[in-house]
Amino acid sequence: MQVSLFYILALKLYNSAMPKLHLMRWTVLLILALGLLPGQTGSAQQPAALILLTPGEGSLVTSPIHLSAEIHASPQGVLRLALVDQGGRDISRQLWQITEITPGTAVETIIPYEIPSDSAEALLTLSLLDAKGRPISVRSVPLTLQSSGEARLKESLSTDPWLTFIRPVLHETITGGMLVIEGSLTPVTDSPMFFELVTFSGKTIITKQLPVTNPGIQTIVEVSLPYSIQSLEEDVRLVVRQVRYPFGVTAILDSMLLNLAP
Repeated sequence: MQVSLFYILALKLYNSAMPKLHLMRWTVLLILALGLLPGQTGSAQQPAALILLTPGEGSLVTSPIHLSAEIHASPQGVLRLALVDQGGRDISRQLWQITEITPGTAVETIIPYEIPSDSAEALLTLSLLDAKGRPISVRSVPLTLQSSGEARLKESLSTDPWLTFIRPVLHETITGGMLVIEGSLTPVTDSPMFFELVTFSGKTIITKQLPVTNPGIQTIVEVSLPYSIQSLEEDVRLVVRQVRYPFGVTAILDSMLLNLAP
């Protein structure tokens, strides 16, 4: 996490420096800036609220699929599993009500399925929702389904955070009608990133899209979300997500709880 923050700050300093700024002077500025870096930084979840362990991306599977995951959150809500085809239609779906979970809890299940052909491309998604139905975290893997044959499983990719916030920080109270987001993210596809504010009642009060040009590459982001609320204070989730095509469903998502004030 610290490495990502240093990288972001270094690039900002470099981009704002005068073209003829002496290298030694720039180095001194960077060292001073790192020394002033706040001890507390934001993150969608540290560690990620949801980690999908198996099957890994690109696995060749047969029915039933054996799934394992870890939950690093303690919500009351719902854990939802969906296996969808390239048209976004459900092949299989499971739902678990969560009453109490200890962070780090392991989840294992089997997913039976039937397909009309010898093989089919599908997306397996695992979603963690809070008690109000707001998404906390989503993870997914594209798979090749077989009606028969031998499974060939691949290992999961790195579980390093794909999303890191410099600001805001968890539970921060935002005022003035504008939420400024700064940090870095690594898009999983070339589809746009969505930044949303979702209220306690589940209403989305603002959505902004950010185009993606370099999927798989860490990108520095700065996004401003204007908002307007009537209450003195509003509990919201800042949601950052990306859709994977041709499946047309959210492939990756993380969120952060904030408070909005006028």
